[in-house]
Amino acid sequence: MEEQHGQKGELRVSSSGVTISGTAYEDFRPLIKNVVGVANPFFELLAILTGLSVGWVNYKLEGIGQRYEEKLASVPMKNRQVPPLEVAGSVVRGASIASDAPELQDLFAELLVSASDVRRVKSTHPSFGSLISELEPLDAKILAMFVEIDPRPDLHALEVQRAFELSLSDSTIKESVSNLTRQELVERSPSAIDFDLSRLHFRTYGDPDPQSEIEKLKEQLVEIFSKSIKDPWPLRLTPFGSRFVSVCIPHKGPDPDSRSENGDG
Repeated sequence: MEEQHGQKGELRVSSSGVTISGTAYEDFRPLIKNVVGVANPFFELLAILTGLSVGWVNYKLEGIGQRYEEKLASVPMKNRQVPPLEVAGSVVRGASIASDAPELQDLFAELLVSASDVRRVKSTHPSFGSLISELEPLDAKILAMFVEIDPRPDLHALEVQRAFELSLSDSTIKESVSNLTRQELVERSPSAIDFDLSRLHFRTYGDPDPQSEIEKLKEQLVEIFSKSIKDPWPLRLTPFGSRFVSVCIPHKGPDPDSRSENGDG
């Protein structure tokens, strides 16, 4: 007979492992609501549920936990919720192997805050945590530039160079863009492809050999799409990238509802 410890609403420990009994995970709602020491106990529970070392998780997520508490304070109390386990778990797993760079910690924290906000949780996705772990700090900075561009959605190479005061080489930027493209977060702007296609020359009228014109057209198409691979600019967020940015890129400025909720103003 298995030996079990715990009662309803707690963690259940048995020879088969550790599971949640009752509402143990939901019991963190008071901490999420009040933002009082939420990070450590919350992450410790997630570490157990994901099979990771509690000590390692606390070490890796210390900075994320601080950012999470600070950001959560701006979410109105009425809109706070316990983040879905699959999203919170992906943050813990992803952060446990990711770089400790502040830019990535901000993404993890923002994702967790979005999952803790009833207004934004539907846009989160369990894959976002692991996706962040595959990004570099420069990738995060480039994604943040899309938030700063308003209302024009396209991002040009020169804008990126100017943002970093021409301190980055073309190859470094292209490596970052290649990674963002591989993650299907960005793509070459359709406007650039449309421009290239508008330059196609195709004539069959009065030509004794229309097949040769078709072959020329094929060559031009190959050249255009080869250019798209070599020169990805200008960039645009994919629909998946837009969703990722909306919940993982820190939003500047206070929450418009937080002042009235907290009794300020």
